[in-house]
Amino acid sequence: MPTVLIGRPLTGLILNRVAGGPADWRSVPRLRRIHAVSTLTCAAVTIACVRRARRP
Repeated sequence: MPTVLIGRPLTGLILNRVAGGPADWRSVPRLRRIHAVSTLTCAAVTIACVRRARRP
């Protein structure tokens, strides 16, 4: 996921605001790591679902 590589995981950008997390979450290594893992997990699940849906 490109957003993880540039240090702005997608779940952090979206869910942090929804959950009311701290505005400086990118400077907190633990939060950045959690959001990176959750972004990659969401991407993997999405890819698996799309591949399964394309099976004949």
